[in-house]
Amino acid sequence: METTSKRNEVIYVVLLFVPLIYLVSIWKTLPAQVPMHFDINMNPDRYGSKWELVFLLPGIQLLIHLIFWMMKKIDPKGKIKQYPKMMKAVHMVLSAFMCIMGCVVVYMCTNKEQLAGTSKYLVAFVCIMFTVLGNYLPVIKQNYFLGIRTPWTLESEAVWQKTHQLGGKLFF
Repeated sequence: METTSKRNEVIYVVLLFVPLIYLVSIWKTLPAQVPMHFDINMNPDRYGSKWELVFLLPGIQLLIHLIFWMMKKIDPKGKIKQYPKMMKAVHMVLSAFMCIMGCVVVYMCTNKEQLAGTSKYLVAFVCIMFTVLGNYLPVIKQNYFLGIRTPWTLESEAVWQKTHQLGGKLFF
């Protein structure tokens, strides 16, 4: 169990640094102002300093890691601790997704003329993420942090299961 945990931590660190290493490798080719946000047509609607990428990319991934670490500590009924495999799987999927998204964002900053082509891959990747999460949704046990958390699903195990079975199908 300890070896798996250490291996997962190494994977999280690698996933954290991959977009940053990619960013550093192309740093000199980046313009001083890079697109930071895109509208629905993949037109940049906010620009920022390339230094924002240095803090933003790992910052978001560190925040996700911190949230997953804190969940175990603040869970009011301790249900998260009952399902460590599920939590590790969701954590890994989100970390991998953010790693790939970070690399795509850096790529989009350097290749403005290919934004439309890149956006197709981005949409496809988001669809893949929803498909993967849709597969996990029906097996997520009732908890306060992951899943479709409404007052009704948190009050009834049967409602939780039915909601997550339907949600999983819709995500898939």
